[in-house]
Amino acid sequence: MPEKANDFVIKGTWIVNIILLVCHVNFAFLFYFNNADVLFWFNCGSVAVYLISFELLRREMAWTYVYLVFAEIYLFMIISVMFLGWEFGFQHYCISFIASLFFSDFYMNGVKTISKKPVVMGMFNAFLYIILRVWTHYHPYIYKIENKLIVNFMYVMNTLIGFSFLIMYLSIYSHTVNKLERELRQMAERDPLTGLYNRRKMMQLLSLAVDSEKNEKIAVAMLDADFFKKINDTYGHDAGDEVLKRLADILKNKDSGDGKFFICRWGGEEFFVLYKYEGTRESVIDEFEALRSTVEDSGVTYEDQKIRITVTIGLAFYHSGIQLNDLLKEADTLLYDGKESGRNCVSTNIAKLQTI
Repeated sequence: MPEKANDFVIKGTWIVNIILLVCHVNFAFLFYFNNADVLFWFNCGSVAVYLISFELLRREMAWTYVYLVFAEIYLFMIISVMFLGWEFGFQHYCISFIASLFFSDFYMNGVKTISKKPVVMGMFNAFLYIILRVWTHYHPYIYKIENKLIVNFMYVMNTLIGFSFLIMYLSIYSHTVNKLERELRQMAERDPLTGLYNRRKMMQLLSLAVDSEKNEKIAVAMLDADFFKKINDTYGHDAGDEVLKRLADILKNKDSGDGKFFICRWGGEEFFVLYKYEGTRESVIDEFEALRSTVEDSGVTYEDQKIRITVTIGLAFYHSGIQLNDLLKEADTLLYDGKESGRNCVSTNIAKLQTI
């Protein structure tokens, strides 16, 4: 099927085809035992149609499937109403047709607005509904089934079938819209290479953390891959991407999922961490030293070549009176100081804080 028709739609179509097949098998038995010969043989043909439809679905012949099924349902609805009358509810298939037309236009044609075709066909189905009602009002039924239990059961079942298409398509549409929203949100918040938060999302988290944190136990860290340009120049940009993904994985492993450790790709080879810690500042420094050591011990193997990785970390602790932008500048300055001191180290502002 076309790309617009995703796995969810394909599975739903298979389920619908199975339901329609089962319905026609039951109809065939019902009409056989009530001596409605024409409807019995028509339903035998319908069973064959839906068995063929499975092969069409398997071969992904979407439009052939749609045309065949629509034709079968149209004929079955018209003949059933003409032969049995209004009380059996077959006319409610018009509702499923209208829903199916808009659904097919949206998924099969990939339209972004309502086109003329489903509107015209929707009006045709509404007109057909009226014509069938007028026909049954002025013409006697060909087959008369006296059993009221069967009549009422058929009416309820056909009504449910008609409206179930509408409900199913609305569910598929809702699922698709929600999926697109999640994907758009992912694109707006996540870095495509590493899957980490991007800078925009991190700024939102930082603002919330600074505004809501009462005990000031917040640390921010700038991490920069050492000699990253040299890695790109020596091994290529694909190797550089592998290094960034490896660093992202190490940072993700640090996250225990308790809502205390937030990571983002700040830009280029820089990563940023927001850490809402509970222990002492010294324990936080030890944690980032351990993180630095883990990176140093890991490395990346790219095309049978071992690439050594180290990071320099600028670790700044939030303190009373400091503004968010100043805190970020402080972490950036500490990172620069670490670079000047020889790289592969954790540079902090803890000595400064002890004098405040």
